[in-house]
Amino acid sequence: MEKIRTFVAIEIPSEIQEKINELQMKLKPLAGGISWVRSQNIHLTLKFLGEIEQNLLGSVISTVTQAAEGVSPFQIRIWGIGFFPNAQRPRVIWVGCEETSQQLLRLQATLENSLATIGFEKEKRKFSPHLTIGRVKYFKNIAEVVSAVKDLDFNAGEFDVQRMVVMRSQLHPAGSIYTPLGEAQLGSVN
Repeated sequence: MEKIRTFVAIEIPSEIQEKINELQMKLKPLAGGISWVRSQNIHLTLKFLGEIEQNLLGSVISTVTQAAEGVSPFQIRIWGIGFFPNAQRPRVIWVGCEETSQQLLRLQATLENSLATIGFEKEKRKFSPHLTIGRVKYFKNIAEVVSAVKDLDFNAGEFDVQRMVVMRSQLHPAGSIYTPLGEAQLGSVN
């Protein structure tokens, strides 16, 4: 049976993707060795499921839908920029996600627990909401990017989160291709 590389995410509005693209364009000339995420592929991953059997897809979408029902829609602010694991040895360049009502953390925890009931292992690392905008492949003038980021005050604005999407990820040399497989509207039950 075919396996599908899958994750659950919050999609980012095109206006915010454009602001992130502008940020990437400022940083690109500063250093080599960084693989920049195409702006249309930038999303907030809530849970990476990995390679799943195609016959499990219905259960996954149903479970994600149930998890969404108990969490009200909320707003996320996209601002700040940083590095994982740190600025001294960056592997990932990210933009931050801030949400003050705790609904994002509640949504992610509910999703994590719900998917565990159908056999998906819980993530051991603490959830750290972020948007990956670049991956450092090798270090060539990376210090210039780190220095430039320290001087930036990046703020892409806020958006309303109304749904989660179950996504297929197909890896290609030119970059991943993401295809929505199902979506789950957030509910209004508290």
